[in-house]
Amino acid sequence: MIQKVSPRKIIMVISLITVLIFNTALAFIVVDNYLTHWRLIIIFSIIIFLVIYGVSSYLINKFFIDIINPIYKIIRTVKVLPLTIVDEIEDAEFSKNLEQEVQNWAKEKTKQINQLRLMEKYRKEFIGDVSHELKTPIFTIQGYISTLIEGGIDDPNINKKYLLRTEKSIDRIISIVEDLLTISKLETNELVLNKEKFDLTILINEIVEMQTDYAAKKKITLNIKLNNSFIVYADRKLIYQVILNLIINSINYGRDNGSTELSVYDMDQIVMVDISDNGIGIAKQDIPRLFERFYRVDKSRSKENGGTGLGLSICKHIVEAHQQTISVSSQEGLGSSFSITLEKA
Repeated sequence: MIQKVSPRKIIMVISLITVLIFNTALAFIVVDNYLTHWRLIIIFSIIIFLVIYGVSSYLINKFFIDIINPIYKIIRTVKVLPLTIVDEIEDAEFSKNLEQEVQNWAKEKTKQINQLRLMEKYRKEFIGDVSHELKTPIFTIQGYISTLIEGGIDDPNINKKYLLRTEKSIDRIISIVEDLLTISKLETNELVLNKEKFDLTILINEIVEMQTDYAAKKKITLNIKLNNSFIVYADRKLIYQVILNLIINSINYGRDNGSTELSVYDMDQIVMVDISDNGIGIAKQDIPRLFERFYRVDKSRSKENGGTGLGLSICKHIVEAHQQTISVSSQEGLGSSFSITLEKA
């Protein structure tokens, strides 16, 4: 390994070499009297050494200040180097620390650049997705309204039907906007959690009771496995939204005569809510992107059921806002299982 040479050693070597050259030249010039005037030669040698050392120190000082100060201004945004930098550089730790600081700064800036690029990519995808999702209902509304304006309003066979379809498209736009506002509030921490103690068992029973008719319409059986009461500490309204969304998804993506099973497990400091079904399942390549905004596994079925493609993304944000986890396991054709954890009261 090559040993790093400090600036002070370089100056010493330069000064000694200069003195050696001076003495060699002087020896050739005054060969006969060289030893006679040795005292004078020593004095001149010392003077030359000190002059060369001083000039070299100044030049190297200036060189390092001119070169390194801009680096420090960039990585620290302030001037921090002393005027006598050579004394500091003499310490091997200085160059080591400087190198480390520059490397750390470069890594941090590279990380920031990568994050900005990723955010820009997400921003473009998000704008494209929002445009695509809003375009369909807007064009649908435009088509129905144009037909009614052109005379369809006087046709009793289509006027009410087209108005109802227009209302449905407007409701879809409202749902998308409301979900986007919810996600925006969650991402910017504007949505304040109203945490309270409540019985999770009662909440799940309320949701299941409300969705029983819808599940029967879809030919899905809802099974609850709750033997005890589970008191949790969370935002009841938001957790209601999460569990409701997961149950509706399970029903929408279930198969005829299928079933959805709800279970709650006591895990010491937390409880885990598991919602499993024997529905169509999710392909392995789709699972990593499942919680992305507007991502749909089965786009036709999702739109058919009025989904905005934002439900799972909202669920993820709500659960993570509680500093808990949401996970999914699935096999295509066999079914899916979504789990969330909640803090016990």
